[in-house]
Amino acid sequence: MAATALALCAAGPALAIIAGAPPDSPAARVDANVATSPWVGVGALRVDASTYSGVAIGRRHVLTAAHVVAGAAPASVRFRVYPGPTPVEIVAKSIVVHPDFVAFATPNLNDDLAVVVLDSDLPAGVPIYPLNRAAPVQGTTFVAVGYGGSGQGDGTGRVGADPAVKRVGRNTADAFVADDEGSGWGELFYFDFDGGGQPNRLGGTGLGNAVETSMATGDSGSPVFLAGTSPPVLLGISTFLVAFANGPTDPGTFGTGGGGQLASGYAAWIEQTVAATSPVSMGGDENGEAPLPAWALSLVAAACAVLLRRPVQAG
Repeated sequence: MAATALALCAAGPALAIIAGAPPDSPAARVDANVATSPWVGVGALRVDASTYSGVAIGRRHVLTAAHVVAGAAPASVRFRVYPGPTPVEIVAKSIVVHPDFVAFATPNLNDDLAVVVLDSDLPAGVPIYPLNRAAPVQGTTFVAVGYGGSGQGDGTGRVGADPAVKRVGRNTADAFVADDEGSGWGELFYFDFDGGGQPNRLGGTGLGNAVETSMATGDSGSPVFLAGTSPPVLLGISTFLVAFANGPTDPGTFGTGGGGQLASGYAAWIEQTVAATSPVSMGGDENGEAPLPAWALSLVAAACAVLLRRPVQAG
């Protein structure tokens, strides 16, 4: 794949879910902060004064990009959700970065995941999203949800970041990359943001100007979900942008692309991390025993799921 990786944490204005060209607009992509939204469990992850995104995978656990929180003091990280018009913001207690994460300097895009352990439980109305375990195929449609600012695919309409505003868009996973440690399981997904007369450089099919989206600088850690599932199932986490050979290089514009980490390739590590950081005090029953998250039934079940997964070849 001829692509040059551009880190989402690069300097610049914080952008998030990108709209198409006019008459589409960033305002048309806003998801209202209401309890009936399926995306209530997607939150603004505040690291000092910067806004990123994360997603609830346990009552006290948030999944995000490792490069967002690696090296940050837990007290400087807060997760904000909107179970209603009034936000609830919870400070981090600890941060667990994937042990194989090496940042972009190596370079290596794999393993860019972290679990943020919160200091208290999320409100009861905040959904906990299950992880996708099946190997996705080319053309899998996903729903991207994130915070930050926004803009349009033609480079216009840029608006500033606001941790009270989340936006939603769709795209397709057009290519996959296997585990760099050699297991054969898929770990990365790639997408193309076509439009404005740009071809899809990964062989995929566009979803139309008013639907298709990309992420841009500042949207690291935002979740993508399998389209059409109820409840929503977490496909992965957005972590990087790409510019294709002989194509545009301005992040978040038509003709560029991006991608992230597949939940199916990291499910065992995610569940083991949640289990290891869930003390008795987190929602224990009347006997003081803490139940596992609903999606983490047992390590035996997780192991069986790993054995049943099919490898994804590198795209």
